[in-house]
Amino acid sequence: MLLQLSSHVRESGSQVSAADRPRERIAALPSGWAASSVRLHVDAHIDQATAERIDEKGLLWLHTYIVWPKLAVYVAISGPREAVEDPDNWAIRAVRSLSLNSH
Repeated sequence: MLLQLSSHVRESGSQVSAADRPRERIAALPSGWAASSVRLHVDAHIDQATAERIDEKGLLWLHTYIVWPKLAVYVAISGPREAVEDPDNWAIRAVRSLSLNSH
């Protein structure tokens, strides 16, 4: 299983919503995507959206965007479907532990 994280700090202007971010990814590679109701982060107040797809090797890819007013985090988790869909796998536990520190 793979976990990839990347982030972007917004210095000015308005933040792009989490729901808009997967649309851009899907537009770039439109085949095989599905919207997902998966919420990887436990804080219900955080703006987040997930899309998923199965690649040509049969691996499940979850693409999640977690967005605070000044920070956006992109999360990709991929691997065998049963491992990725396990709500207690190590990658999902890592994403749940993300927190915004204002220091």
